[in-house]
Amino acid sequence: MKQPTIDQAIAELLESRESFSSSDLARRLGITRQAVHPQLRRRVAEGQLSVEGRSRATRYVAGAAEPLAPSPALPQPPEGRVARHPLEGLDEHSVWEQLEGATTDLHAAGAERCRKILA
Repeated sequence: MKQPTIDQAIAELLESRESFSSSDLARRLGITRQAVHPQLRRRVAEGQLSVEGRSRATRYVAGAAEPLAPSPALPQPPEGRVARHPLEGLDEHSVWEQLEGATTDLHAAGAERCRKILA
């Protein structure tokens, strides 16, 4: 049996119930929850779906009052401080990219410090 497209799977889920979770959609498509999240976020941003609840209790329902505005660029944390990110519109990959950059910077700074100590 051919797998449905994501739009077909969403339509089928919404026909059979009032709301669905990312796990429901992932099972229907035979893929992981992580793989469906970017697709769901895009449809929420475009106003095709609305979000109810948070975290593991998140449910998706048809339509939105109005499409969400694009999320602003994430601010860079001040040196030596914890970064705070707005939850609305947060893309996990953006946070990881910042952490990877900070780790590289810390590694370079640590290596330079070791060279000075050993010199």
